[in-house]
Amino acid sequence: MAEEYGKRNTGDDGWVYPDNNNRRVQNAPRRAPQGRAPVAAPPRPQGDGSRQGGYPGQGARGQYPPRRVAPQQMRARRTVRGGISSPEQTKKNGKGPLIAALLIVAVIVLVLLLVIPKTVGKMPEGTATDTVTETEKITETEAPPEPERPKYSYAARTDKTVQLGAEIDCAHAILIDVDAGEIIAEKGGDEVIYPASMTKVMTALAAIEKCKSLDDTFTMTYEIVSDAFQANATVAGFVNGEVVTVKDLLYGSILPSGADGTRGLAEYTSGTEEAFAEVMNAKCADLGLKNTHFSNSSGLHAADHRTTCHDMAIIMEAAMDNETVAAALGAAEYVTSKTTEHPDGIALHHTLLFDRMDGKSEFDSKIEIIGGKTGYTGEAGNCLVTMARVVSTGKTYVFVCAGGETKWKPVFDTIHVYRKYLGEHYDGEYVSPSQR
Repeated sequence: MAEEYGKRNTGDDGWVYPDNNNRRVQNAPRRAPQGRAPVAAPPRPQGDGSRQGGYPGQGARGQYPPRRVAPQQMRARRTVRGGISSPEQTKKNGKGPLIAALLIVAVIVLVLLLVIPKTVGKMPEGTATDTVTETEKITETEAPPEPERPKYSYAARTDKTVQLGAEIDCAHAILIDVDAGEIIAEKGGDEVIYPASMTKVMTALAAIEKCKSLDDTFTMTYEIVSDAFQANATVAGFVNGEVVTVKDLLYGSILPSGADGTRGLAEYTSGTEEAFAEVMNAKCADLGLKNTHFSNSSGLHAADHRTTCHDMAIIMEAAMDNETVAAALGAAEYVTSKTTEHPDGIALHHTLLFDRMDGKSEFDSKIEIIGGKTGYTGEAGNCLVTMARVVSTGKTYVFVCAGGETKWKPVFDTIHVYRKYLGEHYDGEYVSPSQR
């Protein structure tokens, strides 16, 4: 049995190989035939890796003789280990893993490019991705809108704004392009003035905004009629005890500039004129006015009853945006309701459009006065606020002038400024200062 084992596991070179895959056990002694003493393993020859003086690879890789491996196992090892480890093949084998890694990365990137857009496209609306995408679309296609100018605000001065001098007689004036929000021309537009009966524009606006119905009535009192007479104020002609509608009070305040009408509106709205003055000042605050304060509804002189041409222009603009007030400011005449005291009503005529300008006959057909209010006190002088419209373009403008020496001075100044800056001066076509 031992002899057969030795024959089966002993090679031609005298080395003993075990049955375990023909691998030699390190330092295993050679088995001698039966009856002989075991022979020790020969000393390991030293060498430089060549066949002369040793085994191939001995000097560099270890102190053992080469293993005897079956051809099938050698091919398997070459397959697993990538082949024979010669220098040239090592270089080739080193490129293989790198190329494989690059291919894997390329495949992953391709999958991400193909799958992610489809996944994002299927995301529900309202997600963060959708929001960013929509924002980017808006940014690419549309510029952010410019902030809107407040509905009522001070007009802007430009390098084209004209300073009115001796060409007008009034001490203070301002011409504003309502649509562009620009000052076309001015003369002390922000200096304090007394508004006189231009006050009634604010009276009408504040009262009508609080009014529930134009058909509401107010009974005229003796105190109102007497106070107006003693102040030498103009009146509409209502008498003590007369029941007057709010609409009649409105037109009585604007057309003939009646102090009895404004006092009636004040007491109808707030109970007393002092309380109504607070309503007027609150409206001024709503409009953003910084230089206006009212102490009464009619415009009678008082030290703390003041404004500027610029502030008055804003008040006029707001009043003309109210259809009811605009209708009164633009009416040439009006007849009040029939009452016991006035069976035929009272015929009212506009102090501006009927008495002084006679409608549009004083103007070129290119310019139309669509509303206005006169004013006068000894301290304020003669005043006038108007809104004009250029017929060809529909654009609107406000001109305010104050401090005229006679009642005609503001009228002539208004005609001159409108004609020069809205009509004849530009061949009938007005161009805003910033576009000249």
